Amino acid sequence: MGRARTTGGRTREGGEVSTLFEWLDEVRRRPSMYFATLRDLQMLVDGYSTALWVHSVDEGFALDSRHFGAWLRLRRGWSLSCGWAAAVTSNSRSEADAAQTFFALLDEFRELRPTVRARVRMKKHHQATGRHAVIGFGGRLEVPRVIEVVQYAPEPLYFLRFHHAKRRVDMDVLHDNGANATSLRFAKQWVEEEFQVRADEWEQVPAKKR
Repeated sequence: MGRARTTGGRTREGGEVSTLFEWLDEVRRRPSMYFATLRDLQMLVDGYSTALWVHSVDEGFALDSRHFGAWLRLRRGWSLSCGWAAAVTSNSRSEADAAQTFFALLDEFRELRPTVRARVRMKKHHQATGRHAVIGFGGRLEVPRVIEVVQYAPEPLYFLRFHHAKRRVDMDVLHDNGANATSLRFAKQWVEEEFQVRADEWEQVPAKKR
């Protein structure tokens, strides 16, 4: 898609969009043209996100439904068992109110800054143990080339980013023993236990200058 020119976070009318967030800015202007219920919108967002993953397209900071849901649970204390659309709708007066609430929350979520806090480069002795994650019946995770711990700064929400040879995979937000938040310590511990990483193998990631 061609890149649109934006003003104040909104896509100018008549321009093509190049990211999911820019498309959602278009949807915000005429919501009834795109969806009847917020669940319809979530299905479109999830489909778009899946297409990005299948085609290894990196938009930088994209709207991941799992991560958005984790943030909603942290900020609002809502149950996300049926997804973020159901959570927002059940806490709104109407579908129209739910749409307005969603876009207000989206603006808040976009203010977060996914920031790499720690990195480890995987070596031959790093093998998946299956202690925290299995695939199918006893399968092990594919060992990536690099693992990064990413924080949705300034929120206490951390997730793991796996860099494979030809793709990047952002895992679910980690939750410390059922809590709504987690920590850098817990994220590192997860990696150390799952991939046999030693504590002294982590690289220090310098803070980026603003």
